[in-house]
Amino acid sequence: MRRFIYFVICICMVILFPSLLHCQEPYENGKYGYIDKSGKLVIQPQFDAASLFSEDLAPVQVKGKFGYIDKSGKIVIEPQFIYAFLFSEGLASVCVNDESEPMGYKCGCIDKTNKFIIKPQSSYNFNFSEGLASMAIGNKTVFFDKTGKVAIETPFELAGDFSEGLALVCNSDDKCGYIDKTGKVVIEPKFEHPNIGDFGYTASAFHEGLAVVCIDEKCGYIDKTGKVIIEPKFEMVYPFSEGLAIADINDKSGFIDKTGNIVIPPKFYKTDGFAEGLAAVQIDGKWGYIDRSGNIVIAPKYTDARNFSEGLACVMIDRKWGYIDKRGKVVIEFQFNEAGNFQEGLAPVVISK
Repeated sequence: MRRFIYFVICICMVILFPSLLHCQEPYENGKYGYIDKSGKLVIQPQFDAASLFSEDLAPVQVKGKFGYIDKSGKIVIEPQFIYAFLFSEGLASVCVNDESEPMGYKCGCIDKTNKFIIKPQSSYNFNFSEGLASMAIGNKTVFFDKTGKVAIETPFELAGDFSEGLALVCNSDDKCGYIDKTGKVVIEPKFEHPNIGDFGYTASAFHEGLAVVCIDEKCGYIDKTGKVIIEPKFEMVYPFSEGLAIADINDKSGFIDKTGNIVIPPKFYKTDGFAEGLAAVQIDGKWGYIDRSGNIVIAPKYTDARNFSEGLACVMIDRKWGYIDKRGKVVIEFQFNEAGNFQEGLAPVVISK
């Protein structure tokens, strides 16, 4: 089964659209700082929680509140939010306390000057994608543009982010279809929602021209006209990445191509899918890496492993994290209690007290 390693801010939020959170949990026995690709500590450990950098800023937690730092470690938006998400297209979703809400908070969107472009008004975080962001209001969903104006009003209870020009929408009967950027329904709601684990409602976004759909609890793929390209016959499938997609058969994961042919047999207990030409897979309780032909190129010897990002992968041995290159060579020694992927040249890590 596919394991999605998204770094969750402190308490796991019950959010329908968990887009681009990527934040580490607070760690009791140390503080978060940041390293560069040489392993040098460039931002000293000082944060209770920390996230990946996106658009030169990263959410960090100080004394229970989230704000943002730049790559020098300078706080550029003071910690004041109960949750904060990665910047995307110049805006970031943030949440503030609101006891009148069932969840106890409301979320809105700020720009990099900390100005609210969309005032807090929903318990769901949202992410700008292709210039639009969805928000559930009552029993319908609207899409905001980057000026904070409502660009699309829909009658649908749920909607995902736009991807490749289309957005998933679901009605009260939990049947899903797709709209374009004018709000026009281009694929009628008739598919079951796959609801793939932590991937949430972005699981049915279009990736590489195809989207996951399910019929009678079996899953396959459609193209942008709604035509079924790969018949729903799998227990579960996942979005395509680098031309291949994870497919679950008899509780094991393998990979299919865009014709639906199994190109790597289902023999892995867990996998994160392909990134930068390699996929992390679990074999007999240990993690290693395979290439697109299914060949093991880095032997399974790690307690845990994450996908490659910017040429390096974060792996664990004896409860310590380090980083390897694509040959399996250790480039940053195993020394961290927690560690995240590299993004924009830096990675969040925890150094023990």
